Parts: sequence; structure tokens; C-alpha cells
Amino acid sequence: MYRSLLPTVRSYDAAIDASEDKPLLSLLADDGAESQDKRIYDEEIRSILITALSRLPERERLIIDRRFGFTGDTHHTLKEVSQILHCSRERVRQLEKVALTRLRQALNELRPELYVS
Repeated sequence: MYRSLLPTVRSYDAAIDASEDKPLLSLLADDGAESQDKRIYDEEIRSILITALSRLPERERLIIDRRFGFTGDTHHTLKEVSQILHCSRERVRQLEKVALTRLRQALNELRPELYVS
């Protein structure tokens, strides 16, 4: 009596209906896929960041880029950046601090509604 009230169980591989060849699985969302909204948001953030970075002096831009891997996607240590710039790790740290402050100011100028702390 109660079995008739339960929904029928179907395989994900079964066709949606008899007239279509598509499996039921084709209608389900892919949890592993990046959403289009997230991709667009990430591209917008990256564009804003690149514009803000372009306002920094070349040396500071290089430090920020290498330390956080914006273009090469490889993070470098203070020591590695200091070897590239032929200065001490402490000097790179100081320059990084100044560069981050300038970057924060540039971001605030580009997007006043974007709060960066």
C-alpha cells in the first residue's frame, strides 16, 4: 500500500525519458567544477590587482609579484627575492611593507567601495 507512494528509484545512467538519449546524470551539477560566478569574480579581482600593481615603482612591483606569485604563481621567500635584487632579506622585508601600503592605497583609489584593511 505505501510502496505506491514512494518515488521510483532510477539509475543515473538511465535515459531521462524514452524519447531522449541523454542520461539522467547529465542534468546533475558538477560539484568539482568552478562556478561561472566565481571565475568572473576572480578575473575581476585579478584585473583590479594588476592595475593597482602597475602604479607601484618597478622594484616594489617585482617584490610583491615574487613574494605572492601573481604572475608566475610561484611564491618566493625573502631570501630568494633578496638574491634577485642583490640586497639583504631585511631590506626586502622593509620594501615589501612599503609596497603593501602603497598597493593598499592604490586599491582604495581604484575601488572606493572595496574595503582593504
